[in-house]
Amino acid sequence: MSCYIYWDRIRSIASRLEGMDYGIHGMNVEAVIPLLDEIEEIAHDESIDFESAKHILDDPGMNHALRVIRRFYVNLGMKLEIEKAEEVLASEDPWKTLGSFYFYPRYIELLKNEATLGRYREGERIVFIGGGPLPSQGFSWQVSMAWGCRLLKLNPNWRNLQEGS
Repeated sequence: MSCYIYWDRIRSIASRLEGMDYGIHGMNVEAVIPLLDEIEEIAHDESIDFESAKHILDDPGMNHALRVIRRFYVNLGMKLEIEKAEEVLASEDPWKTLGSFYFYPRYIELLKNEATLGRYREGERIVFIGGGPLPSQGFSWQVSMAWGCRLLKLNPNWRNLQEGS
């Protein structure tokens, strides 16, 4: 199975993460971006088929490692979104700033996949509920895809980046 080529790397990443503070407020982003890059490389390897992925998930040791990586990934994603949202709010060129977001290219690909799978047609409207502190997917539906999109924020503590959409 092709999945075995990553087992040691997945365990190594999880082991390194278990020894550091990767909470939203304590995380040193510059120190963990190389780990994120490693995770992204594995996650987007198209040679890993469904059966290989299932085999990884079914293994208790790998499942533990993946839970550690997932917690890190969620926290880092949230931290990066919050920081980028603040940058976008302060930017003279918000679209350029948004385009520099680490996950932006991935979000655009997700949008294309969603549009294809959802069979959306021009003129339809889309509602994003809980777009996060940086609702780039909703913005991209609106601008890049030229479709109507309404963003509804769930956390009143996030600044009004979503307003006016």
